[in-house]
Amino acid sequence: MQQALQVAHAWQMLHSKNPAIVAVAKAQVCQIARKRYRLIKYHWTGRGDELIRYFLNSEFASPSHATAHRRSGNVASLWVDVQRVLKVHHLTFHDRADESCQDPFSLRVPHHTHWLYHKSVLRHV
Repeated sequence: MQQALQVAHAWQMLHSKNPAIVAVAKAQVCQIARKRYRLIKYHWTGRGDELIRYFLNSEFASPSHATAHRRSGNVASLWVDVQRVLKVHHLTFHDRADESCQDPFSLRVPHHTHWLYHKSVLRHV
């Protein structure tokens, strides 16, 4: 239950109507990604949403753009917990770009056919 609440809370912060909350959430994730990975600055400049999505989905597969630091100390936060929960439950944020919506952090769950939104995320996660 706590894991579902963490994912739902993170999703809600990334989709808040208040731009300050969205900015703080994105800044936190980027800061944690920079702390845990050696990022190539020129590659990630202007690609913050992609960086956040790759970090949360544990998809830093290209060692040339993001190399993990040694794991001596962990940066504990909601975002690291969300990253772990998404990986364990095989959930991923998607870059949804269609005629009705432009959302770099869309989320779907296996038992529900539609994209999640504010009123459905807590129920379905």
